[in-house]
Amino acid sequence: MGLVVSAGQVGAPFDVMSFPEMSMSAVSDALEAARIQYEQHTRACRQCRADSAPCAVAKHLWRLFNKARQNQLRSNGA
Repeated sequence: MGLVVSAGQVGAPFDVMSFPEMSMSAVSDALEAARIQYEQHTRACRQCRADSAPCAVAKHLWRLFNKARQNQLRSNGA
């Protein structure tokens, strides 16, 4: 179960709300979509190809992929 942290105003204590549970197929779909987005970006991005290093967008997409993978591992373990 993931957590969402929100604040009504600056300096206010945070309220913690839980994410709705996702089905196994939704978790797998999210992981696959994140992987595809990362791979498509690194193939299409001029900076990623020229520098042989990921750009800021690629790094962000990689983080999203890692979060999706962690969610899948949690779903399989639960």
